[in-house]
Amino acid sequence: MFTIILMSQFFVKDIKQYALSNNNAERFNMHILREGKYSFLLPEGWTIEDVNNDDSDIFVSFNKEDRIHGSVTIIEENLKKSFNDITNEENNIKVFDEDYKWYVITLKKDSYTNKYYLRDYSEGKVLILQFSYKDIREKESIKIVFNEIAMSFN
Repeated sequence: MFTIILMSQFFVKDIKQYALSNNNAERFNMHILREGKYSFLLPEGWTIEDVNNDDSDIFVSFNKEDRIHGSVTIIEENLKKSFNDITNEENNIKVFDEDYKWYVITLKKDSYTNKYYLRDYSEGKVLILQFSYKDIREKESIKIVFNEIAMSFN
């Protein structure tokens, strides 16, 4: 039994590495906001387009060669209101949980997919990651890259 558990952990790690490689995301760069108060990783080759550091809210937009557009938003709001601002259908909300409880909402409109990762953050704030891409560019393994970005937040 121990051997099976050990082998499954190696298998999961190999799948994760393959998924990152399949999406050209083997290396990640650290991005720091508010003089080190917040930090997160983006794959090498993804660029920051805009940073808005108001006194209370943070908004950062980024892209990968105009194929994936995304943003990071940290706002003073409760999680329930954030859900309602994005969707009113609870069946669109899935849970992704490792160290933190992330809620993932996937919405498809026209030929685009918008994927939102939300979680409670510190001091009554909500952290929202949003990724937008054309459906024809979707690889099932891209969610591993999105999960890595989400899990990198400090």
